[in-house]
Amino acid sequence: MGGSGDADGVPNCFDVELDFRVNAIAPFLIDVAGNREAIPDADFSEWTAPEAIVDDVLHLLSNEAVTGQIVQMAGGQPEMVA
Repeated sequence: MGGSGDADGVPNCFDVELDFRVNAIAPFLIDVAGNREAIPDADFSEWTAPEAIVDDVLHLLSNEAVTGQIVQMAGGQPEMVA
């Protein structure tokens, strides 16, 4: 296996090879109590709220035209990467 960047091609690879939709959500840090306790001096405004992740998952599930995407999230702001 290569570096962590190899995962970027996984959704598109499955879409092409297996002929079904595959997408991924890649949040930066998720804003949950355990992370806040572990990193108390961090800037929480850059972390992704769990609700934002749910919203993106629902969007990906509801839109059959979207496939092979990696949604990278920082501060709850999604950015589509193909």
